[in-house]
Amino acid sequence: MGEYQSASLDGVFNALCDPTRRAILARLTDADARVTDIAGDFPISLNSISKHIRMLERAGLLRRSIVGRDHVLSLNAGPLAEAQAWIEKYRRFWEGRLAALDAYVTRKNAANKKRKTPMSAAASNTLASAAVVVRRMIAASAEDLFDAFLDPEALAQWMRPGAIQSTVARVEARVGGIYEITMQGQSGPILHAGVYRTIDRPKRLVFTWHSPGTEQKETLVTVDFVKADKRTEVIVTHEQLPESAMPSHRNGWTSGLAHLDEACQQGLIG
Repeated sequence: MGEYQSASLDGVFNALCDPTRRAILARLTDADARVTDIAGDFPISLNSISKHIRMLERAGLLRRSIVGRDHVLSLNAGPLAEAQAWIEKYRRFWEGRLAALDAYVTRKNAANKKRKTPMSAAASNTLASAAVVVRRMIAASAEDLFDAFLDPEALAQWMRPGAIQSTVARVEARVGGIYEITMQGQSGPILHAGVYRTIDRPKRLVFTWHSPGTEQKETLVTVDFVKADKRTEVIVTHEQLPESAMPSHRNGWTSGLAHLDEACQQGLIG
């Protein structure tokens, strides 16, 4: 029984490790969908989508039914509940260890008479603000990847996280210039906008970002491009987010960089 559960969990976690497969599951949380409809949500080939779907089926996360000529997929959340139970078990374990560590550090600080000057309120607020950091190594030049963040046609190709169906971008690629990225979701268009603060090709791009997902509050995005032989590590740091917006933006940037990687592999970028 233990070996069966281990194999089952291995399949679930292996299936969930890919952002495209996670996006497919997110798409099916709203309603069942045909394979062709799901394929239309992603800028990759039908063959590639079919491979992702088969892996999700092998993990037991999807059910497939045939209606006429259509293959209809539905979400099976049972294996996810097993994975959640496994994670919860170890979460309680580590929370207990961290609570003990926190108590120890608190006692040590209280006994330390050589305290440093208390941190200013402004600095404390800065450190407390929520930040998301997403990294991806991509087989493309830093120059091509940097340009893909500023070119409207390239943005339309890769900035389609999750179940976004299409994207239209308007860009003023200069410091102080504005951008508008409109993502077409299932419930309608979603506008993301901001102002470019730093444009240092091909090393760093900094811009503000606000959208319904940030409660229309201005946040800050820094994108670093680190060369590594023939590849480039893209590092997205999204700061000043409302805490409630962190998970969705982490998933969004993870999915977006995965689409950027796929677009480079298909020769659509560069």
